Amino acid sequence: MNKKIKVLHILWSGRSGGAEKFVRDITLYADKQEFEHEVCFLSSEGWIADKMVQDGIKVYCLGMKSGFSIIAGMRFFGVLIRTKPYIMLKELVCS
Repeated sequence: MNKKIKVLHILWSGRSGGAEKFVRDITLYADKQEFEHEVCFLSSEGWIADKMVQDGIKVYCLGMKSGFSIIAGMRFFGVLIRTKPYIMLKELVCS
């Protein structure tokens, strides 16, 4: 029996942006027999996050305001324990 490869995408927010749209496309069109995608938004949800949920993608939102905090770190660690990903992808955003 083949086990799916679990991928965790890490993004700042679920609002409009190139990286967010790219990840949504990956989650929509990747081979569902081979890959299981989950997405972690470090700050807030948005319309892209809502669309991912509607598409059946598991979405986590940590509610970070800015930077990194111990509480957010513990939340992120909890996401890692729940998802147990084989691959983690941090989508880079240039400002």
